[in-house]
Amino acid sequence: MQNRDGKIVVVLEASSLQGQPGGVGFYILEVLRRWVDFAGDRAKFIVISQKPISLELPNGVVKVVEPNPVLARIKAAAWIRYFAGRLCPYADLYWSGGTLLPKNTGSARTLLTVHDLNYLIVPETMSTPQRIAHLLWAKADMLRANYILTNSQGTNVRIQSLTGRSADAVINPPVRETIRAMSLDERSKILAQLEIRGRYFLAVATQEPRKNLESLIKAFLSIKRKPAFEGYQLVLAGKSGWKSKFLSKLIENSESAGVRSLGYVSDDQLSALYSGCEAFVFPSLYEGFGMPAREAIKCGAKVIATATPEIQEAVWGDAVFIEGAERDIADALEKIATRSKPEQSEGRSFEIGRKEIERLHNAIFCRQGDF
Repeated sequence: MQNRDGKIVVVLEASSLQGQPGGVGFYILEVLRRWVDFAGDRAKFIVISQKPISLELPNGVVKVVEPNPVLARIKAAAWIRYFAGRLCPYADLYWSGGTLLPKNTGSARTLLTVHDLNYLIVPETMSTPQRIAHLLWAKADMLRANYILTNSQGTNVRIQSLTGRSADAVINPPVRETIRAMSLDERSKILAQLEIRGRYFLAVATQEPRKNLESLIKAFLSIKRKPAFEGYQLVLAGKSGWKSKFLSKLIENSESAGVRSLGYVSDDQLSALYSGCEAFVFPSLYEGFGMPAREAIKCGAKVIATATPEIQEAVWGDAVFIEGAERDIADALEKIATRSKPEQSEGRSFEIGRKEIERLHNAIFCRQGDF
């Protein structure tokens, strides 16, 4: 079906763009931008959400926000499942920005974005409503979706193992242009404003159980007792997440030992932090990709990261890999000083290329002769 202008109508459910978006939100936004640019006047894109979106969307994209104040307050998974589909009943393609589809999408074909399989691999790190919703519906939605988009080959392998089908497109998340390597002079000014002086290790993550920051802090405290690390700091960038009360208390109690929590930081501040750190540390228990680790590589930082297939893919294998236990992290922190900084290889791309969007677009539409 096409609208009166003869355009294909693509409806994106984009709850991930609400508030201060994290990695998932930025990924969806970048795919949307590149897809809008590729499709040109052949398609009309409509973004629907449960709550208002403050981010700037590509030109021509229409925003539709849940008009019912009662439905705007229910759990996100329930809203997506039972109410999101009604906002744009005339879609040709319903694109879910997350791992769940509405129960009914009418005659529209469906594109499901699978970012990770947290609910199976680290279910204890999810909120109870989200975990139950994914246990009930995620696998079934992967099986009934017409098309699947995912962010890494590692996640694609897990999808294959779970469902017996492969993603129709694998697009690695891009690093935003505003994340960049900074010169010594440029970053020094920003770090001074943040009151960061001397050597420091850096972690960038939402403060929640899956990110394993508790083990990182304890590992850092254990090496701080050694003379070689006496002046070091551990800098944490990222907003507070769910189940973070114990972590917040640990950070507070560790401030005198050099642990600093900056909260949410701007892209310029983040670039300075990556560029100036002794090493970036990413001890997450599980990631669908590992965007911060790739950002760190772009800025020239040495990386310590958990040895999952998805994170290894994100850093092109260029890191000191760990299993995530406290002792393992501490050993890596001590060894990282002797490692050279990552090479900026011409074969490494930090953007979503036109060919990747073309493959996604063609996988959905050109099979059917729509365009």
